[in-house]
Amino acid sequence: MKRKRAGSDQFKGGKLLLGAVAEKVERAIVSGEFAVGDMIPPERYLAEHCKVSRVTVRSALVLLEKDGLLERFPRIGYKVVRRLRSDLLRRPVGVIEEGFRGVASLPLRIEAFERLLCDSDRAMMLGVTGCDAERENACIRRFREAGAAGLIVTPARFGQRSSALEEWIRDRAPVVLEGHPGAWLLSDELAARCSRTDVDNRDGVFQVMHYLLNMGHRRMGMLCGDDPRHSERLAAFREFTSRNDLPVEPEWEVTGMGWKRAGGHIGFRRMAAAASMPTAVICTQDDLALGLLDAARAAGLTCPGDLSVVGFSNESSEGRDRLRELTTVGWSVELAAREALLLLDEQMDGDCEPRTVKIPVELIVRNSCAPPAGNGA
Repeated sequence: MKRKRAGSDQFKGGKLLLGAVAEKVERAIVSGEFAVGDMIPPERYLAEHCKVSRVTVRSALVLLEKDGLLERFPRIGYKVVRRLRSDLLRRPVGVIEEGFRGVASLPLRIEAFERLLCDSDRAMMLGVTGCDAERENACIRRFREAGAAGLIVTPARFGQRSSALEEWIRDRAPVVLEGHPGAWLLSDELAARCSRTDVDNRDGVFQVMHYLLNMGHRRMGMLCGDDPRHSERLAAFREFTSRNDLPVEPEWEVTGMGWKRAGGHIGFRRMAAAASMPTAVICTQDDLALGLLDAARAAGLTCPGDLSVVGFSNESSEGRDRLRELTTVGWSVELAAREALLLLDEQMDGDCEPRTVKIPVELIVRNSCAPPAGNGA
């Protein structure tokens, strides 16, 4: 980075002293001698090392602060808060996947990230954590030691705390979070400092419920894998039923079922124990929907004749072939990866406010829904 001339008294041997000091510190940041989060040595040390006055050192550090590489802490010193974009683009990107559910899509996501990074001559490091904080911390520490430029991560939900991710964010290193907060171990205050991508859960649920309503269904239930306090999909379901004055029975909402097919079996039994069954059930994940279909048919119901079922995510741990009859909600894995990398590049550019990008979704109509028997009321 070329430094502007600050005055003739700053020259020594034809070279601008202020600019020379700034470039020396800058090179140390680029080389990794001073990492993001490190404190720069005191002015006295830099003045002796560079054989210039402390006033010149102070002016050089102010220049680097204006460039966004350093941040000044009164009575403490200067801290490295950002690497140069040119340096960051030479370093790999760390991608941390949860991986324990929807594993059928994991190779597609990895391929999308790898292809997009390869197109810009960048490398990728991959970690799979199962949303466990201890594994997440280990991944991030390895990535930091290997010189990762930035992180794309679904934060941990299980364990004590996600200390390595917290440290990464406090150091203002580039990071993009995937998904929505809720059960994240990461605090809301730190999450608010980060850009984020998430699928448009509300629109997905609304598309499903409009589809079912137009088909004649009014008695709709939801089988939710998440804790109800943290589910955007359940919140959207409740909003839609309220807006459209649809009948609601407590037993038609079954929550906390996890993401496996067995949760669908349990969910169906709980709904079937109620005085009346819904005519359609929306499941927050496709494996839950497949389990509910199995249980309903084992109980003698026809699907979709007696019960219509819709999933969410267009992925199953048993492979996409299992979804050939299931109406569900899907989205572009390629677009999600592209948006995450664009947000990460914005962080590398610096001086940008965090923002959230919602990935558009679409209803994928197959054969698991039909008009309700009778009037559906």
